[in-house]
Amino acid sequence: MTTANKALGGPKLWLEALRTVPQVDTSEVDPLSRWLILGRVSVVVMSAISAVIGGLLAARDDVFDLPLLILVAVGLVPAHTRSNLVNDFWDYRHGIDSPDSPRVNYGPHPFSGEGSSLREFLLVTVFVLSAAAAIGVYLVAAAGAGVLAFALTGALLLMFYSGGPFPLKYIGLGEIAVFVIWGPLMIGGTYYVMAEELPGWVLLASIPYGLGVTTVLFGKHLDKLDFDASKGIRTMPIVLGESLARQVTIALSALMYVS
Repeated sequence: MTTANKALGGPKLWLEALRTVPQVDTSEVDPLSRWLILGRVSVVVMSAISAVIGGLLAARDDVFDLPLLILVAVGLVPAHTRSNLVNDFWDYRHGIDSPDSPRVNYGPHPFSGEGSSLREFLLVTVFVLSAAAAIGVYLVAAAGAGVLAFALTGALLLMFYSGGPFPLKYIGLGEIAVFVIWGPLMIGGTYYVMAEELPGWVLLASIPYGLGVTTVLFGKHLDKLDFDASKGIRTMPIVLGESLARQVTIALSALMYVS
């Protein structure tokens, strides 16, 4: 197994980690491969898509700025990665991400199995947070203090998704937070960076993609409904009940296209 993993290290594994979650022993691969996998960067594309949608909406109003779009998209990548890592940390600390959990079974976890040391985890988390913050500071300087409102709101929602005294994910509010973040905040925020204003129609236009990301989360939580319930987590599907939650998931999928 060691030899096979090392053979996968480098660009080949980096690319694989961008499209899926490789099932490898992360202690046996190069550091970049390890943290691309542990940070679950394969799902970070959802944040980049939010930025692209915001850019397309800005192009409609002739305020499109390619360098700013690239900066926003690049800034959202480490921000999303940091969120993935911190969520894993809190779920592990709360006893949710145990060796038999769906999260650990679908891909390598920073603190379960091979994992990583706490020191290495903190260094990587600080690094990606610093990268996101540095880009955020530049965007505030370029587009004004209004950008700060989007960034801080998103950061707080992501921080309390699995952390804090009342984690949003555990009390049926995680799905709502995800809709707000990947819809109005990211898409509206990208538009604002370029236009320095936020018309109401942009918020409305952000709804379909926000619903799409929320539907993905609904499906994920439905898939592990019994496990979450056994751990005392009350995701939205648990609050609604399995039958109604399935109907809501179908409705969200339909609304994504209708809206």
